[in-house]
Amino acid sequence: MEQLNRSQRYGYVYDALGRRIEKHQIDRDGQPYNRTRFLWDGLRMIQETGPNHPTSLYIYTDQNSYEPLARIDTDGNYEQHIRYFHTDLNGCPEELTDANGEILWECSFQLWGKRIHEIEHESVEQNLRYQGQYLDRETGLHYNTFRYYDPDIGRFTQPDPIGLLGGFNLYQYAPNGLTWVDPWGWVKCGTARKNRMPSKKNKNLDHSKTTYHADGSVTFYDHKGRAVTYSKDGVADFSPYAEQYATSNKFNGNRAHDNKIANEQIGYSGDKAPPGKVWHHVDKDYMILLDAELHNNFPHTGSASVLIHG
Repeated sequence: MEQLNRSQRYGYVYDALGRRIEKHQIDRDGQPYNRTRFLWDGLRMIQETGPNHPTSLYIYTDQNSYEPLARIDTDGNYEQHIRYFHTDLNGCPEELTDANGEILWECSFQLWGKRIHEIEHESVEQNLRYQGQYLDRETGLHYNTFRYYDPDIGRFTQPDPIGLLGGFNLYQYAPNGLTWVDPWGWVKCGTARKNRMPSKKNKNLDHSKTTYHADGSVTFYDHKGRAVTYSKDGVADFSPYAEQYATSNKFNGNRAHDNKIANEQIGYSGDKAPPGKVWHHVDKDYMILLDAELHNNFPHTGSASVLIHG
């Protein structure tokens, strides 16, 4: 690849499986320099090492996921620093924070992944995009394992290598970029609704008190000092604040329907929770009654969403 307007040339190196293992610039003599190397675990990129940034080891949300959870940067003094990803519904990183919860990088995107506004609060480069994608800043394209994706037009730049098995439109990414992903550049797949950590932009929380735990869980505090802990998968635990509980195998995720069942168990009528309260789904058979302000202060994807969307 060559940028004619700036006389810069780049080369990419792939292994026998088609995975990109190196990118570099090419000097006037045709020799590579400024190498960035990539290591893989199957079809997931797990490490990159480059001349202008530390070695980064990537950790994903689970063994079958392409959604990033954290990365561990090792600098030139062999000191390690952990960074946490905060992602959108589709697993695209929106923020990168340090171990103290301070935002190091943030970016907003249009629906198909085009950058709107990117801010580096510190000298930390973050190139992960949609699941399985890596931004090449020299071209603006996203490397998507087996082909390249152009976020400006929401299309791949090459036809699907598996042909019509990936769909009738050989260049289409997905029906939409929010609830579908294509980590390999082969075929789209739907995303489950993700449990999410609260963002640093949430003004209902006192982010100076946010506590990160060794097991990946995080405790957030609101301005009244109330604490809610989220598991590493983003599941919020409201159980310390339960005022009442209700159990039923007939809950279906419809709030009015489930509220009515829960209300009957505490001697209250109607399809709305008592004033100032909210029924929170813990799982498909269990609900707890919470203070509405508390519930609203801590954003989460609850079991009601799981019941409805799977």
